[in-house]
Amino acid sequence: MTRSRRAALVIGLAIILGAMAATDVGRREAELRDRVGDPVPVVVAERDLAAGDPIDVDDLGVREVPRRYAPRERVERPDEVAGLRPWSVVRKGADVTPGALVAADGSRLRPGERDPDVVVVGDEDDVRPGVRVDVLAVYGGAGRSVRGRVMLEDGEVLDVGPAASVEEGSPERLRVKLRTTARQALELLEAQQEATELRVLVRAPGDDGRVEGDATDRSGAR
Repeated sequence: MTRSRRAALVIGLAIILGAMAATDVGRREAELRDRVGDPVPVVVAERDLAAGDPIDVDDLGVREVPRRYAPRERVERPDEVAGLRPWSVVRKGADVTPGALVAADGSRLRPGERDPDVVVVGDEDDVRPGVRVDVLAVYGGAGRSVRGRVMLEDGEVLDVGPAASVEEGSPERLRVKLRTTARQALELLEAQQEATELRVLVRAPGDDGRVEGDATDRSGAR
């Protein structure tokens, strides 16, 4: 084999291997997109946003996040929230979500929404404004059979504080305000009267799955 033919063969193999590598990379990228979704824009704070101060477009930036890891309630354009006010401090680099903002008149609710105030069993270190939770009504106990019913799925906590004092050794109880529909609010308040207790279960960030078991269509207000 002549030197020129050998060189041509090496070049040809390099082209083939390069094409195979590019195809493999493309396949892996496609698989990754299938798993996490295409990137979507998410508005973030470019500096600390003080509670109660109107937001200026210059206070905000945009980053792209795979859809799977993006907030369900996200803002995609800074001009969507210009003039609104955070109801608590939004730290630099944090996502700016609709649930963290209030209108100029101070209202945190959108049309059709309610904010029932219920007493729940939960951990005050985990249950904070802005987190997503499931609310479970527990019936029975004290020698009787125990059953549970999911009253709210993936609901948003608007406010939280200590409940009235209870006997020593009793589970920690919190008074929480939740974002719900009118029907969900009525069902929660009825369960508050009838159930042994309401338990609040915090969801991991990005978890928007349905609850298995005794769960009906009680998704949190969007």
